Amino acid sequence: MSQHRPPNPSHAPPPAGHGGPESARPRSDGLTGAARVATVLAKAAKSSRLYPSEHELRRRFQEELFQTLSSVLEHRPEVRFEIRKHELRVDGHPVFDSEGRDEVIPGLLYWDGLRSLTFRAGLDASELDSFLQLLTDADSLRENGQDDLATLLWDRGFPHIEHLAIDDLLGAEAASFDMADIPVEFTGTAFGEVDMEMHEIVDLATLERLGEQAVRDLFAQVSSDEDTVRFHVSREEVEAIHAELSQENDPERRRHDFLRILAEVLRLSDDPERADTIEILHVQALRRLATGELSFPIDVLQLLHELPDQIDPLGNLSTVARARALSLGMQPAIATQIARHFESDPDAIGELARMVRAVQPSAIPTLCEMLGSFESATARRRLIDLLVEIGAGHVDLLQPFLEDQRWYLVRNVALILGEIGDEAAVESLRVAITHRDPRVRKEVAKAVGQCAAVGARALLVHVLHDPDSTLRRWAARTMAAESSAAAPLLRKILESKEFEERDAEEQADFWEAYAYAGRARAVTYLQEELEKKKLWRFIHSEPERAALCLAIGIAGGPVARRILQGLRKDRSADIRAAVEAALERMDAAVDETPRKAA
Repeated sequence: MSQHRPPNPSHAPPPAGHGGPESARPRSDGLTGAARVATVLAKAAKSSRLYPSEHELRRRFQEELFQTLSSVLEHRPEVRFEIRKHELRVDGHPVFDSEGRDEVIPGLLYWDGLRSLTFRAGLDASELDSFLQLLTDADSLRENGQDDLATLLWDRGFPHIEHLAIDDLLGAEAASFDMADIPVEFTGTAFGEVDMEMHEIVDLATLERLGEQAVRDLFAQVSSDEDTVRFHVSREEVEAIHAELSQENDPERRRHDFLRILAEVLRLSDDPERADTIEILHVQALRRLATGELSFPIDVLQLLHELPDQIDPLGNLSTVARARALSLGMQPAIATQIARHFESDPDAIGELARMVRAVQPSAIPTLCEMLGSFESATARRRLIDLLVEIGAGHVDLLQPFLEDQRWYLVRNVALILGEIGDEAAVESLRVAITHRDPRVRKEVAKAVGQCAAVGARALLVHVLHDPDSTLRRWAARTMAAESSAAAPLLRKILESKEFEERDAEEQADFWEAYAYAGRARAVTYLQEELEKKKLWRFIHSEPERAALCLAIGIAGGPVARRILQGLRKDRSADIRAAVEAALERMDAAVDETPRKAA
């Protein structure tokens, strides 16, 4: 229960004309002072969120707020604000208004359940600064398990700042109520007619137990032949009632009925009320997901997804609220927590698909945070597939994660972009082509190769000079297989001084790649390399010359065949074996040609 003091007549301002500080000044002066306090409070709260504690502007607003409050509290024992959705009131009169829900005053106060806020005489600057800091820290404190601002204020226990929250009203005894303290949403024409002392509250467990007993009793009645006669119904009708009653306690049936009722409530509400309901559903869905209850909150997201088909027009406020709900906006720590729940139950992967298909593309950043938290390869693969499904046309939402500190997340996002194959992804991938981890660079290079764009080739050329030999060889083979335009680029590398220092395996791969790209035009260069000598000895070793023979066979053509046939009796067994393998490959390629033509 949030901290609040019980109604105390001694704290109430004396009536006009009966002495006290207010009797000497018109009522409007008190409202003017309160309005000034409310305005400066809103500015100080906002600046506390925007600027660090030592910032001059933040300190200036805090000092102005303290001076304004001190001035007003010299003439009255307290300043009590009634908190409404878009305004603050004093004695029922509006003194400050703000339409923005994201504003601290009154938005944060109202939506966290506060309904009044009181500043009392004796307040010092240190207590006021601590109060403003609490407003600033409310979001991060919630992540540590705290519920809302009302609870945080109760925990802090400020001696001269008091509040009244919704849970005070719900948990208080009837005798402690002061009608003047009760917010407007709890009042109405019927409220005053309720005698709050004449009703004994029954807890939910008792109600559920009595309800189940009533169902059993009714079931027993309609199951007997005697009652069949009494109710004048046929046996078939009794069995139908029996079947329906047996389903009343089924969780799936209850969930279905609740969602149907909820959909009807949304359909019948006007736009502002519907928007508020959607906001509440949004908050509740995220909280339930965070606690591991997956099916029902995903049902709610699906209901919101389908809302435009049920209500036309939906309304501007409802449209904005729905978009916010379906964006799954949450802190990364909460996304990680939800990911753990999906991962802990193998059956929950199906629920993951339902959730991703219900939300809007604006939820992609949250889903990427979940992807970075998954430890299960199965869960990662499923979410990757789903992100490919919804990510087309939204490369901009994926791009920031290519600069993430988690190498495995960068690799997975590159994989997603590659499978999407969007030309716009190439420029996004450029930022990760030089990533420190070769596993990431390889995935980025593969993704670039999957994107049909002019800039893709330039990025792959960059990979030809990568520090990692495996990646250089992969890029050479990939470029050669896709386009003959790679031949001049590969030839330039082959003729470089640096290429001579590479190991034999990489040199062989590059020769073969050049043969694939250049075909018959590559034969002359490969033959020159094969026969190159220094004094009377061949420059290349026998294994390297054997690799050149294989590359000549890949290049193909009449000239290549004559060169290889001339080497059939070479004194080196390695070269003879390579020649026979190359000629067999060429013969197989000739045999395949008519089949392809057919």
